[in-house]
Amino acid sequence: MHPIEGDVKALRRLFNCKQHNKSLAKFHEEFRQAAKVVKLRGCGFNVSTKSIQAEKKRDPTLTDDAAKKLAHDRLLGLIFLNNLKHRPKDLMARLQDDFLQGTDSYPKNFQAAFDFVCAYSQTDGAPRRTAGQRSDGQVSLAQGGSGGYGP
Repeated sequence: MHPIEGDVKALRRLFNCKQHNKSLAKFHEEFRQAAKVVKLRGCGFNVSTKSIQAEKKRDPTLTDDAAKKLAHDRLLGLIFLNNLKHRPKDLMARLQDDFLQGTDSYPKNFQAAFDFVCAYSQTDGAPRRTAGQRSDGQVSLAQGGSGGYGP
């Protein structure tokens, strides 16, 4: 097999890693393994200059390489969120709204994205269900605190 085929296979495994009917914990572990393979092969992907500049705006002391790594890690976090079976729509809207209001609450990496999703619970105080899924299929942010995300 040509080495580039191995790269394609590793990237495809990462991008196609979906939650489907797996538990959130199982999906997180599979996603972590797929990201690890991409990193070990050295066949990752580039982030935009805009993303790198956004990281440097958050922390002006960052070098270009450090900002690029942070932006790459954030991208993995968003890929994780987008590959959830039940992507919390209000979660993405909240992230976008926070950003527009000057607060960058986007998860720093896929572990932070996992923690973020785990922070979702029912608003009525009943015990949390897997991945914050309520019995009626809706998802809501736990009241109080930072919601399990942010710097």
